[in-house]
Amino acid sequence: MTRAHQLRQSRTRRRAFIFGGVPLVLVAIVVAVLIASNGTSSVGIVNANDLNPGTQVLSVGTKAPNFALKTIDGKQYSLSSFKGRPVLLEFFAVWCPHCQRESTVLNQLDSSFGPKGLQTIAVLASPYGRNYDNSGGSDLTVVTKSDVRWFETTFGVKHLTVIDPTFATVNTYNASSYPTLYVVDRQGIIRYANSGEQPYANLAAAITAASK
Repeated sequence: MTRAHQLRQSRTRRRAFIFGGVPLVLVAIVVAVLIASNGTSSVGIVNANDLNPGTQVLSVGTKAPNFALKTIDGKQYSLSSFKGRPVLLEFFAVWCPHCQRESTVLNQLDSSFGPKGLQTIAVLASPYGRNYDNSGGSDLTVVTKSDVRWFETTFGVKHLTVIDPTFATVNTYNASSYPTLYVVDRQGIIRYANSGEQPYANLAAAITAASK
């Protein structure tokens, strides 16, 4: 092989590396972006260490603390923006069988009272994902956007679901049990407060009173 031929082969290999390497770099970048974008739903959306609620629900007759929280789609809602309307607040966990059953009651209330002005807001109040209860409490995987979407889809939730990433609102409302439920009247005063599964009749009566 002549020296000139060796030089030509060397240049060809260098060009193949330079120009052939660019598409590989671009592919790597695209793959990384896709993984990152798809992976957002598998990333925890709360800080479990921040959860520290009291054990007693807030007193009926007191002003409901305001909050401003976002949905998993990034839309922000504040409690104060619904002043003039009765509000049903639920603090829930995606893994909680009581919350899952209570979603049927909330859906019925939405159907009955939504046209009359009721605004239901569900606040994510547990750091753990959908498998926590089924695992006997051993699966401590942090709740994700996918878990929230799963809950909404599986249980037909149509009302607002918001995320409290630092649990500041959960702690303020002493939501230590799931679900914890509050009914807030048109003036922003708590008219009903309880934890655990609540029957339709109790919540309906409280909403009717809070609507006056």
